[in-house]
Amino acid sequence: MRQAVAAVELIAKDKAVTRVERLADELGLSMPGLQRLFAEYVGIGPKWVIRRYRLHEVTAHVPARVRAARWIVAGCNWRERRGWSSARTVPRFR
Repeated sequence: MRQAVAAVELIAKDKAVTRVERLADELGLSMPGLQRLFAEYVGIGPKWVIRRYRLHEVTAHVPARVRAARWIVAGCNWRERRGWSSARTVPRFR
């Protein structure tokens, strides 16, 4: 359980942790070991915890009227995919 708490704290504190591989390296765990740890103690995978923290960081700094999808995607360092049309079709808010 201590490792799970340490993992979530690391995600919360270190903004450079944006990938599960990096989190596993930082904690000295294998990818399957990290997945098992999160499944047992957190209830969701590490990928979702990382995404949630990064999304909350980005949206906390965006004014309420300007929550455009492109701004959030850029702030989370996500890549637009060809098939991911929602990021291209969301209207810009002013």
